[in-house]
Amino acid sequence: MFKESLLENDIQEWKKMFHSTSEIAGAKKGFYVILINRQRIQLPLSNLFAEGPPDHGAIKRMAELFDLISYQMLNNKLDNRLIYFQLGQLMNTVHSWLEKIESPYSDQAFIEVNYPSFNRLYQTSLIDKDWVCRTYAVIG
Repeated sequence: MFKESLLENDIQEWKKMFHSTSEIAGAKKGFYVILINRQRIQLPLSNLFAEGPPDHGAIKRMAELFDLISYQMLNNKLDNRLIYFQLGQLMNTVHSWLEKIESPYSDQAFIEVNYPSFNRLYQTSLIDKDWVCRTYAVIG
């Protein structure tokens, strides 16, 4: 269901963002790096959730699906370990990026307001950090 809900290049867009948010790319925490005229520019992760994002909305689509999947996981409707095996690296990185986005709301984090089930899944520790997951991309 997850892969069928994505557009054709969404995983490729995630891979680009995965690499551009790394320290190796020179990204600061909460930012990604793009090259413009051979110059590295740091842009905030919040740009991924604004109009006209550089990933064509791929990360936002993934976050929305992860929120839906998380709701089902929290209600014991899915096998958490199987879901994590298939999507763990994607879930972990998207969750990490969402946590780093500064909220325009004074009392709640961006992830709490926009993706409450996804946030709660990680807060309730229903995912064991020692579980193995499929690797979509590596840094290096």
